[in-house]
Amino acid sequence: MALTFQFLSIVQFFQIICWKDVIEITIFSTIIYFFSYWLAADHTKNLVPILYSYIACTFCAWFFNFYSLSTIFLAYGPVAVFVLILIHQETLQRNYITLKRIIPPETPSKKDWIQIFVRVCLHASSKQKSVKAIIEHYDALESLVQAPFVLKTPVDQSVLSLLIESPSYNQNEMMWITHDGTLIGINCMWHKKPHDDWISEQIKQLDDPWIACAVAYTTKSDALACICSGQTGLFTIIAQGKVVSNLTGARALGIMKKYLHISDQSTRKKGEQRNDAQYIQKSFIDQLHS
Repeated sequence: MALTFQFLSIVQFFQIICWKDVIEITIFSTIIYFFSYWLAADHTKNLVPILYSYIACTFCAWFFNFYSLSTIFLAYGPVAVFVLILIHQETLQRNYITLKRIIPPETPSKKDWIQIFVRVCLHASSKQKSVKAIIEHYDALESLVQAPFVLKTPVDQSVLSLLIESPSYNQNEMMWITHDGTLIGINCMWHKKPHDDWISEQIKQLDDPWIACAVAYTTKSDALACICSGQTGLFTIIAQGKVVSNLTGARALGIMKKYLHISDQSTRKKGEQRNDAQYIQKSFIDQLHS
């Protein structure tokens, strides 16, 4: 008799729910699931429990017939969703909006800045100091790199040497340089860890977290990252998600100049457009095989 009563109770429960209710529940559950999955992509802010807490409070207020509370929760639901999106906007910008392109400055750039940079790196390695740098090409890196303070000064040997020899220099962080030879800052850090969709199995096998981030970010931008070892004086260059190690100063200089096509900047006409991605890919692959 008890089993029969339970069975009849279950049948009566499902008779209350019609097919329209099933469709509505499915739609709302799907929306909540995908919105929660999107919020979970932000590893720095734990927003999913906040969303679930708001939904739980709304349900409890309705279930216990707190009319005023349930009305407020339902009325301000869109506001709560908007606040969550606003908090999540930085991750949204970094992972789902393409990097903006930088228009090359009309002011003439210092064409030998890469030689100066390599020379300073070798000089620093003679003093057992490593140098890391991210070189911005045409994709803006503001959303990927953060500088403790902005310099925006032309690359100069005396300035770089002074900065590297200063007590505040941290060889575990990186310099941020643009392709026209402007030093944005030193002791720069990756803004956040790469998005999960950007991390491949090859990146997960890398032991150095800085190199892993450089591989991930250079896959999604046209930037070039490099390291000059303070122990060996050899260079490691990272571009297009590829890593080339144990390069001499002359070899690294040739690759960087060809990748950034510094030598032909003077021949480019104003307003001239070229397929930079194709040129960069070809030049770097040529360097890999030569």
